[in-house]
Amino acid sequence: MDDALAERFGRLCQQLRDALRADQVDEAARLIEQLRAHPQADALLESWWPWQEIYGDLADSYSYHRRYQEAITAKYRAIEAGLEQEPDGRADIAEWLLCSGRRAEADALFAEVKRDTPEDPWLYHNAGNAYAELGDSETALAWFSEGLEVVLRMPDSDDVYLKGAVEDLVEWRCVSLRALGRSPRDALTRRADAFLLRRSPEPAGRTGDVSAPASFRIACGTPDELVSGSGVRFVRRGNDGVAATDVARGIRQGLLDDGRPSQTWVLLWDADDPWFPSSEGPPDRILAAVGPGEDQPVRYEISRTLLIERLQVAWHQGRVEWQTRRLARAFGPDHAATVSGLSEEGITRSISSGPSKSP
Repeated sequence: MDDALAERFGRLCQQLRDALRADQVDEAARLIEQLRAHPQADALLESWWPWQEIYGDLADSYSYHRRYQEAITAKYRAIEAGLEQEPDGRADIAEWLLCSGRRAEADALFAEVKRDTPEDPWLYHNAGNAYAELGDSETALAWFSEGLEVVLRMPDSDDVYLKGAVEDLVEWRCVSLRALGRSPRDALTRRADAFLLRRSPEPAGRTGDVSAPASFRIACGTPDELVSGSGVRFVRRGNDGVAATDVARGIRQGLLDDGRPSQTWVLLWDADDPWFPSSEGPPDRILAAVGPGEDQPVRYEISRTLLIERLQVAWHQGRVEWQTRRLARAFGPDHAATVSGLSEEGITRSISSGPSKSP
């Protein structure tokens, strides 16, 4: 391919990315047609941005604008190009059919996908949520319940991926039960609760066998404060024989007595471990995490897991931004923007504001 064709192709690809990021769906569709007309588009896109992903992104953009028929058409093109996802891409199409008022077609397509992928827990999750959004709590409940039964009888259902599916199915199933005026504490919910409690790793010290270290680091605050790094932090000496979780509970109660909001969490690390979110590492060695709602074990466990995952995401985002600044200084903001997905303008502002520091 000559340089002129390569340059034109590169410009089209960048314009398409920009259009999709800016949610300019009509411009994106126009650019895709131009790309398709390029004589070597298939070969060039195969390893960089395959057609199934391009059409999948276009379908998502159409659905955001509630242009469901166009979303359905784009999704089918993505599937024809080889799209693989969980749940099956047809589940998205069934959801958009529901949103378009085409209930019979949606019912049939969801049933077809279930026949083809009967053990995919996320199909039941997504189908249940689609019917719940429609206001059909009874059908939503049936999907959530069947999904839970499917996962609970899987021999490898202690897998982290499947555990997350159980957590979500339990939560949304309870919402449907309440919407129908029924108690969420039925036999299936209790089975799921027992499953989660057996497989949920407890923070060290919950059982009393792990004492607090000689000294430890503490971060306190609401989830938003902890994620933004604005929570209170300090170091405290440990007490021999006192479980780390009990120490964290005592600190939290003292904060509540001092007027801190009820949504306050207390996270505790060994003082010898990195201080999150310093440059050294993410919060993967928390000894204890204590917050509101310990009297509701399943909800509490989901909340605790979500908070730690949010902290990990924030740390990794900081790493991405730091590495992007390093790349921009070495090879230019345009290259850094292409690799990182961040805006060139934002990168330029970032590197002009001061020296790059590891997050």
